[in-house]
Amino acid sequence: MLEVLTLYARYTGFDPVKAAAPAASDFKAMENLRRLALAEQVPVPKQLELVLAELAADLEWR
Repeated sequence: MLEVLTLYARYTGFDPVKAAAPAASDFKAMENLRRLALAEQVPVPKQLELVLAELAADLEWR
């Protein structure tokens, strides 16, 4: 029964949802990296687009 029923802070002494949050964040980051590694095409990073647009605007101004 313990493997089926969720644990509560009252019985464990801590909030299991808050305790698992860092691991969930790690899992999300690892899943994003896995998808990136297996991707056929990788989109251009947004930061690169912003820098290139700023450089182009700077060159037009001159």
